[in-house]
Amino acid sequence: MRQAAAGVAAMMAMAAMFVLLVVSSIVTKQVRRRLREKYPEEWRALGEPSFFWNHSIRGDFRWECYLWSPRPLDLGDPLLTEGVKTLRTLNVLGATFLLLAAISLAVGR
Repeated sequence: MRQAAAGVAAMMAMAAMFVLLVVSSIVTKQVRRRLREKYPEEWRALGEPSFFWNHSIRGDFRWECYLWSPRPLDLGDPLLTEGVKTLRTLNVLGATFLLLAAISLAVGR
């Protein structure tokens, strides 16, 4: 019984992570588009980030550092600020669900 409950919990956490991934991808695309169109200097400083072109671990790290820095909020753009805060929240939720899935799988063994 305990293994079944742990398996269900792990599956629910993984399903939630999938939903977060989809939502996060959409919001990331919107934030990057906003940066490219309204703040091209910032976008260039980040290495012109995109999902398919100019994609690397280094670029992803630079993007995450930027998201968690005060720089995007300092621009004073309400849409950009909302997107960045949403991405921060989604990152924390994704890490939380990943941890819950791992704990559920460990408990079920």
